Amino acid sequence: MKKQVFFALAFLAAATLGAQTLTVSLSGDRVVGGGEPNASGFATLEFQGTTLNYTILTNGLSQPTGATLYLGYPGQTGTVQVDLAASFTSNLATGSVSNVPEAKVAAILANPGGYYLQVATASKPTGAIRGQLQGEALSGSRMLIAPVLAKVAGQVGTNFLSDLTVANLTNNELSVTVQYFPSSGTASQSAQITVPARGQRVVQDALGTLFAASGRGAAILQAPGALVGQVRVFNDQRGSTSFPLPGTFSQFFTLTSLEDLSTSGVLLGLSNQPAATGQGFRSNLGYFNPNDSAVTLHLAAYSSDNQLLAAKSVVLPPKANDIKGVSELFGAALNTQSEFFVRFTVSGGSAVVFGSVVDNITGDAVTIWPQS
Repeated sequence: MKKQVFFALAFLAAATLGAQTLTVSLSGDRVVGGGEPNASGFATLEFQGTTLNYTILTNGLSQPTGATLYLGYPGQTGTVQVDLAASFTSNLATGSVSNVPEAKVAAILANPGGYYLQVATASKPTGAIRGQLQGEALSGSRMLIAPVLAKVAGQVGTNFLSDLTVANLTNNELSVTVQYFPSSGTASQSAQITVPARGQRVVQDALGTLFAASGRGAAILQAPGALVGQVRVFNDQRGSTSFPLPGTFSQFFTLTSLEDLSTSGVLLGLSNQPAATGQGFRSNLGYFNPNDSAVTLHLAAYSSDNQLLAAKSVVLPPKANDIKGVSELFGAALNTQSEFFVRFTVSGGSAVVFGSVVDNITGDAVTIWPQS
């Protein structure tokens, strides 16, 4: 085992200067469905332009048959990105893959943790050991937060859909990784979209198109260059003959960087009447914790004359997100309440917090962004 560790360290020390080198720690317990429980391994992946050089060292495996690079986060069954066509001599494989598409290389280097390497054996053809890629994201990479993606039926006949628009600010085509986190807490999913140089990409019905999913959640977008974007959420009544004033008025959510998030703010202009009354407006509060650790969201609702109406604290696990009616969050105190506002603070980190006010007659909604 000491020889194996020495070899791995020696290889890292000899990595070509200027190349982008990633490392991978492999184990059987990381394989979805179960791998070889007592096996382990270590690998280096070195990108030189569009050539991928690799060295894979395994321990406790009998007859490794191949190694593949996948798009996917821990716990996900990913999609194949690069088949290394690795040939093992005993427990060691070295080689290279030429002509890896530039967009794919850029996406991997921008977000190494969103990819994993998996080694197969004759007895475990779907995976014996696995590990996420590790390394610094490529300089100039960009991560943006989409606080809402929805494809869900709402109250009183509303039907909310989301379109995702991403604009590329660079002179090169960008491959963008979209990681979706359902508000239900089920496993996240990943997809990739390509955005032309100095152009935009519009993904209509983003949940259905990218993930064949419905419901609601939030997303993180990552790319190896500058990009901006937005999500349009609208009450889709196209073709409806029964809904009052059918139309597609929308609320827009600008994609936000983690650095731009605040730890406190106030949501103004809220009002709440039960949807079933068919009068006035109903208000929802939304949140997304994009961090890798939990935060606590503290909420307090006040009347226009600054009288405390209700307060609530919510612990948000990593990547937790949801949109809830104010009555659900605060209880009966806000079942019927006109002209109120909400102050919030976030402890333990930052989070996206917003309001959404929906017309009980038309089903149209307006986004309320926090004031600091």
